[in-house]
Amino acid sequence: MNKPYLAIALAALLCLGGGPALAQQLPPSTVPASETTKPTPRMMIDQIEYDAGEVDPATMFTNKFTFKNEGDAPLIIERVRPGCGCAVAEADKEIAPGETGQVTVSVRVYREWAGQAIRKVTWVFTNDPLNPQVRLIMIAKVKDAPAGTASQDSGGKK
Repeated sequence: MNKPYLAIALAALLCLGGGPALAQQLPPSTVPASETTKPTPRMMIDQIEYDAGEVDPATMFTNKFTFKNEGDAPLIIERVRPGCGCAVAEADKEIAPGETGQVTVSVRVYREWAGQAIRKVTWVFTNDPLNPQVRLIMIAKVKDAPAGTASQDSGGKK
């Protein structure tokens, strides 16, 4: 029977100000809040998909994706990885805060793709903690090959 009275007495003690005396007091931080946040890069990119429209078989199409570092630390492009052997990509490696950079992606169009819609992905890996991986997409509609040429040249692909 004493247990309910003990719980009520403890609750009353906490409500009447005894709580801080019972709890451990932590000293306020002496480090300003502005110094506790680590500078970080921020990759901001407006266009992640490029539509080349209609392209001829056995050609190549290219796009330059432009982005800006809106953070307060250098943005590092750690690596760029096309999703297939038909694409190549290059990127600026380090972009200062407030500056812009580019990733250039080129896609080789094989004759076997004549009459098809294609979609090729390239991955960009960065040191941006909110955007560590960015997917860039290249799409196109490959025109039909002229009669009698579709099987003659594989565009380098075997």
